Amino acid sequence: MYLSNSRGPDSLADLVAELGDPAQAVTVEQAVGADLVILALPFLRVPELVDVVADWTGRVVVDATNQFAEYTPVYSGYVDLGEETGSEWGCPPSARCNDHQGVQRDVRQLLGG
Repeated sequence: MYLSNSRGPDSLADLVAELGDPAQAVTVEQAVGADLVILALPFLRVPELVDVVADWTGRVVVDATNQFAEYTPVYSGYVDLGEETGSEWGCPPSARCNDHQGVQRDVRQLLGG
């Protein structure tokens, strides 16, 4: 399991030590190289991540973001995307994306719940 953030792998040392194997702190570029990528970052920063990786082909992207218009100093407001969902707006063109509610539903179905 790869973990990354905008502050770099060293900033995750304590968390990785707490989680133990198989957690690894890596760069954003390394993390998004995985077959499954979970987006858990401020919604307005999603385009920055998409710019880091030119080719998202074959990856499954789970969007766990929320459409807050501001994230500092506190999360507030809402980004109006018209007819698009946040997952549609932020999904890289060559990736397969799903929003977190859909994944939760799918997991519950798999577990018989």
